[in-house]
Amino acid sequence: MPTSLDRLPFDVLFNISEYLEFDEIIQLCQTCRQLNLLLAESSLCWKMIRDHAPHSKEARLARNGHLTFAQAAKNLYSRRHAFSRAMPFSARSLGRAHAFIYHQGVLCVLNGSMIQVSDIHNSKELVRIDVHSTICTFGKVSSPVSQFHLLYYADNLLAIHQEGKRRMAGHIWLVSTEPAVPKQERLKRKIALRSRHKLFARHTSSFLYFGTYTGINDRSGGHQWEIHGVSLDPSLPVDTPYTKPLQLEGFLGCDIGSTVAFEIHNGYFYAVSNQIAMDIEEIDWTSFYHVIRFPIESPVTEAVEMRDDVYRRHHSEGPINNSWTDLSIQVDEKTNRPIIVEARKEWQNGSSRQSRAFYMSEIRFDYEGSGLSTREPEGLGSRNKGKSKPKSSAQSWYSDCRPNDMPDILRKTWQVHPEFGPHCTNARAFFLSRTKFRGYNYSAKSFVDLVEDDGCCPMSHTPCIRLRVGTRQPAPCKQISRLIDLPSIQDPEEDLEQDRGEVKSDVQHRQPEIAMWPPSMTCPCAVRLHSIISPVSERKSIRNITSIIDDYSLVYMIKNRTGRGYGADDASAMGDLVLVSFSRDIKVPDMSIYGLETEVEETDRDVGGGRKESDVLKEWKWQPGQFSQCQQRTCV
Repeated sequence: MPTSLDRLPFDVLFNISEYLEFDEIIQLCQTCRQLNLLLAESSLCWKMIRDHAPHSKEARLARNGHLTFAQAAKNLYSRRHAFSRAMPFSARSLGRAHAFIYHQGVLCVLNGSMIQVSDIHNSKELVRIDVHSTICTFGKVSSPVSQFHLLYYADNLLAIHQEGKRRMAGHIWLVSTEPAVPKQERLKRKIALRSRHKLFARHTSSFLYFGTYTGINDRSGGHQWEIHGVSLDPSLPVDTPYTKPLQLEGFLGCDIGSTVAFEIHNGYFYAVSNQIAMDIEEIDWTSFYHVIRFPIESPVTEAVEMRDDVYRRHHSEGPINNSWTDLSIQVDEKTNRPIIVEARKEWQNGSSRQSRAFYMSEIRFDYEGSGLSTREPEGLGSRNKGKSKPKSSAQSWYSDCRPNDMPDILRKTWQVHPEFGPHCTNARAFFLSRTKFRGYNYSAKSFVDLVEDDGCCPMSHTPCIRLRVGTRQPAPCKQISRLIDLPSIQDPEEDLEQDRGEVKSDVQHRQPEIAMWPPSMTCPCAVRLHSIISPVSERKSIRNITSIIDDYSLVYMIKNRTGRGYGADDASAMGDLVLVSFSRDIKVPDMSIYGLETEVEETDRDVGGGRKESDVLKEWKWQPGQFSQCQQRTCV
């Protein structure tokens, strides 16, 4: 009688996990009760975290003793699964505010002259900061709310930009958000600005870096990025903003999130650009990302490292619809390396139909010196097997500007995530005007769009705001032969079957149907959920939505405007703030604690537990058995 899988010794199952991905191990253990017991084995869970996500937040909590490795594995899988399936654990309306910023699981909300800071993943107390009284420690300040902007949050420090009078650039105020810090000690640094043109900020607990698009190229006369560094630790001095800033020579692109991206990671400041020419229409057949980094302790030209041989695309892939281009730097939870994530919509291979895809490239600086690598572009293989490789370095490809000098390249399958799979039957796309936010979660291998769907609830007088999520998973071996490879460059004169043989060992993927959430209003809890996700707005108003997303939550603010333009009045207007969480351990802030403006009726009833009926109507949480309750219309 053959031995079943659940009767194999633990050592055998432990070794089987060596050849499985993280999600596959969890799914295998969920197939029966006997295998499910393995998820309680600390040694197996420790190995899963060590091999697949050692740099995740769950791994850090487990190493510090705040979680067991079994709990860490469960939490990691549940939030990835919830994100990829568009099945959030909770949603909450946080009332109305002027602005917000969300980073490292901390939500900072600007409401009038008051800032509320809350770590929504921990039960720490809410921190309230009065901007006027805090800044007044440096002198009398009287400014309207519209002159304050939340720039960046990290490591218990919040960077705030205060606009100056008339055309003055203003100041950056660095404020501590630690709960135990006295009011008179919250202000850590005041920095005078020479310009605020395209101002951005990134910082750690020891260094603050901010940039403006004010540098001048000596040869072309065009603008370039200038990066200013400020030390927050007296023992680690760097250049002050009053000295000459670091100018990013040859670094093109001016739109953060579209053509350039900036991040601080692992002691380095990273800058990535997808532009190689100042002209809107690039003439080079092969384009690369321009990557710059320097240690945050030493923002000097001699310490700058550059790479412009990270392959991006080939001209034969077709024209790009730049309106859909998104660029970001994310971190791999397995390797802790920065990843370039770019979304593009292209007319591929001369087609009349646009196709959208997400492209990933790993950033590596494994070689000596600060010049360019002499090896092939990172993570790529030549399609022209048997042809000689170019003897010159990547730098020679730019100097010659001849497309034939660059060999054709085939991307690995992990580097390309198409919006629609080859067997997709529900290929419903949304116009750009209806797509209010576009993001990609590299950890969950999923993209998310925040869209206005006028086909969700026909009885609604305004389009419903919904999440549109697409994901992919490794395909079973029996399905690999039915999948179609997506080469980065297709030559109609060559047989693609020969090229597929070069990546035979590459992992193939399958893509389920794109998921939409929340469902239509067919049950009581769906009606309540829609009232949270899509706050009531005027019939003829235009919704302007600002969103920030990470691996755990999506936070967005809706501001209704009646005019066609966008001006200062819209920036100072109040909007509805909504939090959607994909994490089980979310600590949904109480609206009464936040002190945000809400519409509460006088007949608000007490429903027990110190909560009002209005609080229940503004909050939705997933419960076990939710799906069956909704089908039977017994949900609330």
